[in-house]
Amino acid sequence: MFSPARLPRAVASRSLHSARSWTPLRALSTQPVQSTPNQAQKPRAQKFQDPKGFNTAFYLAQKFKAKNARLHLVPHRYHALMNALATNELSEESLALLEDMNACGVAPDVGICNYALKACSNNPKRFREVLERMHKAKVQWDGVTYGRVIHHRLADGELELALQDFHAMLEAGHSIPGHLAERLANTAAKGDFPRLALDLIRVYEAGAQQALPPASWVETLTKSLELYYDEGIRTCLNRIQAEGISLDEGLTTEVLLYSARVADLDLAESMLKHLKELQVKLQEQHLAPLLEIYVKRNDIDGA
Repeated sequence: MFSPARLPRAVASRSLHSARSWTPLRALSTQPVQSTPNQAQKPRAQKFQDPKGFNTAFYLAQKFKAKNARLHLVPHRYHALMNALATNELSEESLALLEDMNACGVAPDVGICNYALKACSNNPKRFREVLERMHKAKVQWDGVTYGRVIHHRLADGELELALQDFHAMLEAGHSIPGHLAERLANTAAKGDFPRLALDLIRVYEAGAQQALPPASWVETLTKSLELYYDEGIRTCLNRIQAEGISLDEGLTTEVLLYSARVADLDLAESMLKHLKELQVKLQEQHLAPLLEIYVKRNDIDGA
């Protein structure tokens, strides 16, 4: 699934407080304090006097270590600390905590790694590094991992890789969250792939036995109209009409133009009726498609 990329080796010593150098968490109490010339010399623990923005568990662990207290970090405590870092999206600190786990002989599980991925969600380089560590440690992905990776792929514009991960997620037997399927379908539609978007919607609804929000169908319909994808237009219209979803004036006009192209009188009349329900005053651009349909049908009286 994941092909390891060539990444720079982790620096031997790191600090939980600095991206330039990092030290295992357990060793913080024994390391000399480093500061810039513009900073007064003071213990690093004072930076955490106000725990605002940090999870309480992370604040207390830092405080204990700064006071040379013996704090035995068992796996569930690492979970609490990594969750704190993930909540605040602290990528460098999350990598430092993984280093500390390695130094203390605690193997990271998939839950810890998922928190680390969340912490690195806005740092592509660190995100890939966490995936590299998971690969080396042979940590198996779960549904949360796949979800985070797919969201990251989409944020980077890597739709093809996101689809590969989506397929692997299905093959592994993980359930697909609705918000993930919705984002994939909407991204495919906006990327000029309405057929792909429609297939994704169908796959999800067939497997989950529940419907995606109407926005996915409307987005797919919009792009299908733009690219003249007939099957997508018909399928989405049938679904939208069956669920009673109301189209706005602009999209209704686009459907009217489509009905003129395929000479579908019933569809045109239903769209004109919908415009009246929206209390839209009919104008030339609304009636011209109907006239074109009559002409194509050689219905002079109707025209």
